[in-house]
Amino acid sequence: MADSNKESASDSRDNAQYLKRREQVRRAQRTHRERKEQYIKSLENEVLQLRTNEAKIVQETKNLYTEISRLKKILDHHGISYEASQNYSLPSHPSDISNPQSLVSVRPNPHNRQQLHIHDLGKGAGNQFYLSESDGSPPVPESSKSLRRKLSFFRSRGRSSPPSPFESQASGQTPSAGDISAISASASNLNLRDMDQTNLGMEFVLTLEAPCLHHTQGDPHQPSAPTGHILTASAPLLFQSPSQPVDTNSPSSTAWDTSHLGLEKLLSLSSNFELTDELTPVQAWHQLRSHPDFDSIEISQLRKLTEEMLKNIKCYGFGAVIDTEIFARLARSLFPRGGFDYEFVD
Repeated sequence: MADSNKESASDSRDNAQYLKRREQVRRAQRTHRERKEQYIKSLENEVLQLRTNEAKIVQETKNLYTEISRLKKILDHHGISYEASQNYSLPSHPSDISNPQSLVSVRPNPHNRQQLHIHDLGKGAGNQFYLSESDGSPPVPESSKSLRRKLSFFRSRGRSSPPSPFESQASGQTPSAGDISAISASASNLNLRDMDQTNLGMEFVLTLEAPCLHHTQGDPHQPSAPTGHILTASAPLLFQSPSQPVDTNSPSSTAWDTSHLGLEKLLSLSSNFELTDELTPVQAWHQLRSHPDFDSIEISQLRKLTEEMLKNIKCYGFGAVIDTEIFARLARSLFPRGGFDYEFVD
């Protein structure tokens, strides 16, 4: 009887020690997980801040180049000599160093889905879901310049806007209402070479990232948890908003400024994401641009491709992706001459 009581007491102590040890392990695992999430979250914030700072530095550098060019012209005008710098060379034309600003806002697209949208400040802020020309566009024949206005990435809504001051200065005139109507009617027949590639690319990417918009900034009930969307193009744009977090459910959120140079940098940085069986929207855009027939594709064809890709976009907690085989099949329909039989560029 005494031996039985001793065994029972020993079993109770062993069980208590086991439960205590298990609770200690659980607590240690929970603490480790929380610290890991906080560390990742801090890294995400730092990456966003570094991306924002880099875009600002590039913009400030361009502004300084512009100011130096202006001062040199003043010196030349007054016949004052100065020593030429050996460390850098200025662009030959002021238009080469211009840095157009863009507005970022959250707006419902024609599919009734909220998405980030970008449009140039000088192009009329009232018209939404349009791609705009910028000074960084490749040159086109004179006959095509009259068509390079604000163009709908989705189906045309028959709207356009006045030209920017840059366009007015270059052409010396403003198109009439009849000309604008003709421009809108011809928008779907334009080729991609007639569009500004940065704005077009950002519109393409942000449209495909729209399914992730509402959780790109993370869970508001778990602010310390990492978002997993740090390498998307949408995350840095949302981070640049003066009001944090951005209300992505509002049909008319306040717009904020971003530089055109910053958009180019985002398209570059967001492509550095190594995947095996999927592509991010930015990577898909770079794949399309690498095709030799890219410039001959019409806006209507790219619009159709985007809508088909949207049907196959997935998010596994790290941003929008599309299966490489599905993308290759859709891309082959866009480029019937070939070039997308899994021959993806690096």
